[in-house]
Amino acid sequence: MPLRFLLYGIAIFLSTLIPRIGLSQKSIDSLINNLQNSPAEGVVISPTNFDHKIVTLPEGPKCFIDRHNYLWFKKKLVIQVDGTGMLYEFNQGKPAIRLDSTCYEGYNFGAFNFIYRDTIFSFGGYGFWMENGMLRWYDEKNGEWYVKPTNKTVPYDAFTAKFYYDLANKKIYIIYQKPTRRSDDKSVAKDYDRYVQCLDLLTKSWWDDPLPFNKVLEVKKIFQSESYFAGFHTKLGLLIDNDLEFTLYDFKNNRIKKIEPIKQTAIFNSYAKPFKKLLFSKDSSLQLFNVLTGNIVSIPFSDADLVETDIPIYLPLPKKVSPFMGSQQIVSLSLAAALMLLIGLAVVRFKKMRQQIELLTLQAEADKEINDSAISIENRQSFKANLTEAENNLLELLINNSLLDKMTSVNQMNKVLGLAKKQIKIQNNLRASAVLMINKKFKAYSGLPDDLVEKQRTEFDKRFFEYSIQRKCLSKVR
Repeated sequence: MPLRFLLYGIAIFLSTLIPRIGLSQKSIDSLINNLQNSPAEGVVISPTNFDHKIVTLPEGPKCFIDRHNYLWFKKKLVIQVDGTGMLYEFNQGKPAIRLDSTCYEGYNFGAFNFIYRDTIFSFGGYGFWMENGMLRWYDEKNGEWYVKPTNKTVPYDAFTAKFYYDLANKKIYIIYQKPTRRSDDKSVAKDYDRYVQCLDLLTKSWWDDPLPFNKVLEVKKIFQSESYFAGFHTKLGLLIDNDLEFTLYDFKNNRIKKIEPIKQTAIFNSYAKPFKKLLFSKDSSLQLFNVLTGNIVSIPFSDADLVETDIPIYLPLPKKVSPFMGSQQIVSLSLAAALMLLIGLAVVRFKKMRQQIELLTLQAEADKEINDSAISIENRQSFKANLTEAENNLLELLINNSLLDKMTSVNQMNKVLGLAKKQIKIQNNLRASAVLMINKKFKAYSGLPDDLVEKQRTEFDKRFFEYSIQRKCLSKVR
């Protein structure tokens, strides 16, 4: 190969390599500056994909994707290589420095890494064909990892678990599935349910039993392997993308909280941009770090941006039924369960009815606010042509009764409007709205200030009304 072609090839290679190196260093410096500007010890930094890296390390696992876990530790940016004990320290303008002296790898893929009391911890993970529930800590003096005993081990399926670090209350929450037993015995039943567990870092103890995860929240996207570790570990809870809508998991109070629409839009617009990013939360704000450019988007986030719900994250443990329970107790429990189900259905129906009544009330109030000038009359030849089908049915009933010198009762009106079986409040709202719109359209059509439909109290009970067409207006609508 001629020398000039060789030199030309080298020049092209360097022209593409040098900007990438500069960009990586710029990204690191930007992230370090951001974390140094305020107290950020213990902040959890989450990549949104397996291969999101801001630098190429000298070495990593030989047979696996070397996902990077980013930690802010003692005013330094530390990268932990997934599946290994490798720790690298980064300082501005300097190359990576290997901190640990471990040589084992392949035992902790998908582990959760965090900072507690100036110490790096790592929990759980997958390796050697099994999941583990060990809590490990890094000893800076000799560069080795050691197991920190807890009251029990909680192994989890490493590729579907979701963690939240409650830094203020020193607790780790995890939504997880129990590991699948490696067995050739096809009769072994697999447990596909999800559970919630909590590790108290002060006492190094777990809950006595895992609590069932609320199946209402089982949205496939948040447990996909490509994004299971992504999310904002905020002071208020874990903020995650829940099927294209961000939701806050408040583990401390066991509640799901929705986000105000304006803030929801602001978060989505920044999160949905197609660039590799790291996510973290500090100073009551959400931080989205662009891995390629080093730019950081900061979004204020506080309790005022949350909307309360009555949806729990985890449920109470089901009561264990004694194997010696008598038939009478079983019947009693069955009846009690049926009664609770009926009560629950009644409550749900009542809530839906109340919401419907509130909506209709708002609609009726909105109809009252419509000015007569805002009513559009498209057909000047026929008044009835400007009415809806329901309004026409009601008007026809009123005209026929008025021609016979009869008043129209509310029961008759409800029947033609299809409201006979509706709740009384709903009947009143829809009936009043129909009469109101007929009168407004008549005024716009005729130019008269008078109502077409008028009402008066019944003779036998002054609490009720009857309706009729004004005599002087009758000729204009027949």
